[in-house]
Amino acid sequence: MTSTVFKDTLPSGLTLTAASMNGTVLTNVGTATQPQFNLGSLTGGAVRTITLTTSAAVARDTVQGPYLNAATVTPGTTPTTTSNTVRTDLIYPTLSKTVQNLSTGGSVGTSSTGLPGNVVEYCLNFANNGSLNLPSYVLNDTISSNTAVQRNAYDAVSGQTGSGVKVVQGGTTTYLASSSAFVTSNTLSVNLGTLNAGTSGQLCFQGKIQ
Repeated sequence: MTSTVFKDTLPSGLTLTAASMNGTVLTNVGTATQPQFNLGSLTGGAVRTITLTTSAAVARDTVQGPYLNAATVTPGTTPTTTSNTVRTDLIYPTLSKTVQNLSTGGSVGTSSTGLPGNVVEYCLNFANNGSLNLPSYVLNDTISSNTAVQRNAYDAVSGQTGSGVKVVQGGTTTYLASSSAFVTSNTLSVNLGTLNAGTSGQLCFQGKIQ
């Protein structure tokens, strides 16, 4: 085969950084997002492995879909052949924490002030911004030793005794028993099960400043 041309249109968000064929560097005559390589003559029965290295531009805190890609090769004047489509998934969980002084009506933020006896609410904001489901998604947190966990913080709204954790996910609010959520007096560990791709939620608990 003479004048063989290899082309690949990269998925949105990917940019070519390097290319090689059987370990030999290739010169890109296309663009960084639509690379093209002139492979010259290929003898009958020849096998060539082309490796493309790319970088991904991931938008912060946004859901990222899978990268789907197929390449084409045109050997001279013969018809173009298209490869099968390959899929590359992205694992992208995010987690942030906020605090609010409920006793003083303070604002929600990443820091707060308070006096002994004030009740503060901590919230863990979690999200699966990747394209794969995350099984056995566990949230862990260690509470400061000068803060006493309020193990009955949500009893009034849950209608059950010992509701110390609130979970909001998919528009549904559930309350968890403190006896299972807090593995020690100041250590939280909650298994939320499978966190599906593209979903998010919030877990909150309260403490009293000592």
